[in-house]
Amino acid sequence: MIIDYNAEVAAVYALLKQGGMTAGSMTPYRQCYEALGKHLLDTSQYFSMQVALKWLEGRKAGWKEQTYKKYRLALYRFSHYLEYGCIKRVAHCGNRFFEYHDSDSSCNKLPAEYKVIYRTFYDKVVNEHSSRLASQYKRGIKDFLYFIVDKGSLNPSDLTIDILLGYSHKLQNSSLSAGAKHRFVSATNFILSYFCEQGYTPRCYLSVVTSSKFKGDRIDNSVFRLSDDEYSGNAVQPTKKLDVKVDEFFAKLEYKHHTKGTTQSIGYFLDEFFKFLEINKLEYSSTASSLWLDNIPSNISAQSRRPIVTMFDNFMETGSIKHFKKSRWKPIRYDALPGWSCGIIDDFITLRKREGWTNKTIETSRASSVRFFGFLDQKGIVRPEEITHLLVKEFHDTQPHKTPRSRNLYSSAIRKLLIHMAEQKLVPQNLHLALSTQYAPVREIVNVMTLEMESAVFDYRKNAKLPIELRNSAMIMLGLRMGLRASDVVKLRISDFDWKNKNLSFVQSKTQKAITLPIPTDVGNSVYEYILRGRPQVGTLGDGYVFIGHKSPFADLSYAVCRKALIEVLTQYNLELPFGQGFHITRRTFATKMLTARNPIDIITDSLGHSTRNVVDSYLAHDKDGMRLCSLPFAVGGAYAI
Repeated sequence: MIIDYNAEVAAVYALLKQGGMTAGSMTPYRQCYEALGKHLLDTSQYFSMQVALKWLEGRKAGWKEQTYKKYRLALYRFSHYLEYGCIKRVAHCGNRFFEYHDSDSSCNKLPAEYKVIYRTFYDKVVNEHSSRLASQYKRGIKDFLYFIVDKGSLNPSDLTIDILLGYSHKLQNSSLSAGAKHRFVSATNFILSYFCEQGYTPRCYLSVVTSSKFKGDRIDNSVFRLSDDEYSGNAVQPTKKLDVKVDEFFAKLEYKHHTKGTTQSIGYFLDEFFKFLEINKLEYSSTASSLWLDNIPSNISAQSRRPIVTMFDNFMETGSIKHFKKSRWKPIRYDALPGWSCGIIDDFITLRKREGWTNKTIETSRASSVRFFGFLDQKGIVRPEEITHLLVKEFHDTQPHKTPRSRNLYSSAIRKLLIHMAEQKLVPQNLHLALSTQYAPVREIVNVMTLEMESAVFDYRKNAKLPIELRNSAMIMLGLRMGLRASDVVKLRISDFDWKNKNLSFVQSKTQKAITLPIPTDVGNSVYEYILRGRPQVGTLGDGYVFIGHKSPFADLSYAVCRKALIEVLTQYNLELPFGQGFHITRRTFATKMLTARNPIDIITDSLGHSTRNVVDSYLAHDKDGMRLCSLPFAVGGAYAI
């Protein structure tokens, strides 16, 4: 509450005179109030008892003890007037009674800042609890404050998690009853909350002191001290500066409508992670995140923590929230490779990125390179000059692959790696020739949707009413009538649609090629109806994707959702996809229909977003009328067969 300090001081003077106080007796009051008023003016502060007592304790060393006591009494009476509108006549500051509780001789040993905190705390519990409970809380807070002062924390900013762990350990081993321990913990966490609000300590300190079972340096199973000194740091309260970022992080989670249960789980795991950083004195980094996850005890699963920490790492790097689905995690084999091979891999991958290859191709190159150098490491190779053609052939022959095609895919990547190493003069120029090709391209007749399947899709679209039905219909129509890949369908944004000119413009995820396509009326209607009637309204406030999840956190979708939608539609009509087929069958059906409708080859190529014309060849088998025009006689050696 903000008061008019000078007006309230004048009112106190009037009450003191009315009570019969002489001018001489009022002199200490005037001196105290004037000095405090000047302090408030110089520091641009409003009056509060906390500010007043802090000022009083700060000046104590320059006053006589009697002056200090008179000033303190003057402040007490001023506070009593503000609260009750009168002057308490019995108040005094003798050795046996101090109105602000520093009459307790033991409390006088606390540093000035802790004294103010102690008084503030005691005033609060006296007003909110019974005298007996307040007395127990008083014991708890004094016990905690003297403990941390004894451990070297002369002000709240010096407090560390090790001191808190020590106090928690002390409580566990004390002879206090369970109820008393609980009240001591409550009192301690009250003070820690105050420290946190004032910006003295990190927020994760609030859950360190507990009355539950405590073992050594471990608060719980996933918060531990690293045994290897190599990874230990020397940062003091490293997570305090992260609290503001955490608030921003949770604001974005709320903006994306994550459920209360989800946000609570995320908060719990981040609190664990932050306590790990505090215990090991590590500054935050993505490396520290990996260190925590990789060293969690074997009886604790890191699977539920990894997506959350990855999401937070991404937020710290980009400032945005990206939803990471839970997936099975395996240790990265790259980290186990020797330094010389890691350097070559990094240079090779950097080159591939500069050449503009897609992420999928780059990941294949990385995986192939890691497997190759892992093989060399097992063979005891310690430098590139020791790589021979026999080792390359042995790697090619012994590596397990499910199909010849996958073996050839890896061999192609290794061949490019060896060429890169040859250009760097690390291996002989012709070493890549040691890799043979065991797979020749196979041309198969592509599968397309039957007329029954197409009829089912159009009938489903006509009857779609529910949000999921509208989404399924719009996705399938984009594939069937425009030939879009599933990976492109789920990445479409509302801004990609030019409704006025009936065009759709986007960059293909597979080829990174920009493409603009006309939107058929039925497709446009399906997408528009989904956006208007099926898409969650919160999605319009999100990332702008056309297709989003219909449950919290309303994130963008995986391309597997498109196949699921197609299967769901066909199942309703007692139909099923051919074995091994997915959503891509809609793209093949689209291309085949364009071919059978006698569209020019260049138009078909552009509609599919390809750069070469020969991709159309795979659809020729379904153009029966066109194939009949190209029939050849059965002849052997120039003579007709009989």
